[in-house]
Amino acid sequence: MVVIGTFGLVWLPYLQSKVAVLEVLSRLAPFERGIYEDYVANFWYTTSVLIKWKRLFTTPSLKLLSLTMTVSSCLPSMFLQIRSPSNRGFLYGQLNSAFSFYLFSFQVHEKSILLPLLPATILAVEEPFVFQWFTQFALLSMFPLLIRDKLLLPYIALYVCFGCGLLKLEAVDFVETVDSCIWKEADLILVFVFVSVYDPRSSIEDQIG
Repeated sequence: MVVIGTFGLVWLPYLQSKVAVLEVLSRLAPFERGIYEDYVANFWYTTSVLIKWKRLFTTPSLKLLSLTMTVSSCLPSMFLQIRSPSNRGFLYGQLNSAFSFYLFSFQVHEKSILLPLLPATILAVEEPFVFQWFTQFALLSMFPLLIRDKLLLPYIALYVCFGCGLLKLEAVDFVETVDSCIWKEADLILVFVFVSVYDPRSSIEDQIG
């Protein structure tokens, strides 16, 4: 009831006009912008180097293709959870479903990587190594967005604190922890510096259809 009531209050100002409702829906599903826009490294943008999705397919056909691939990639974990339900299977089903929407849905935003990050955090006890690297790559995928919002300094500060916090669980000595943190994050720090001074989108946007 709380969820339904909150949903109703959020929509209440827009229900007095059909135009307002359609405007909200168009913002929630901006199909007119194309299947990708902000260079999020999901399936559509990555493969557009080889397949010019926007040029070869119409928007209605891309909507159907995106829906089909998103639902199809969710089905295995959904079927397994229905057949043999378990708490562990539910978490992995959430992770798979979130990844499906991030990789194959229409108009994916950079912040969509936070969706699979939530169940991955709960599963960190089972797969700490995978979770550590996935978190780093998830934060890296949001880096261009935070650059535009001028949040580089707090981003790097929190990123280093997070990395050192994870490594502290593995290393007892403080010096060893700091040394491991520097070497482990060195490659990503170089990526940060490169993206900060050079926008790779300017050189490849002509190649992406």
